Amino acid sequence: MGMFDRVKICHGLSEASHHDVWFQTKDIDRHLIDYEIRDGHLFRLNGVDDEGEHIDFDPPLPVELTGTIRCDTTLNEGTDAEHVAYEIRLVKGEVRSLRQLPIT
Repeated sequence: MGMFDRVKICHGLSEASHHDVWFQTKDIDRHLIDYEIRDGHLFRLNGVDDEGEHIDFDPPLPVELTGTIRCDTTLNEGTDAEHVAYEIRLVKGEVRSLRQLPIT
């Protein structure tokens, strides 16, 4: 399976039921760090200090990432399960495009 990070997208998704849901991604740090996209920007919510202890950032730290993040999750369980994936393009941490990916 491997390490991943989590991304929560607070607005701008094609389905309202996809907002404020944790998506997994392997396109950022892969250190089990939580990120949030809100107000059109990427923010880091937590990390690890020099002693290896988990810390939350308050306020969250802006991230100046340029690139593409692909993230996905499964909503619901059993026969109602729905796999959802998005692609987010960023320039210096600002969302330039956000689109739902087709699931094949």
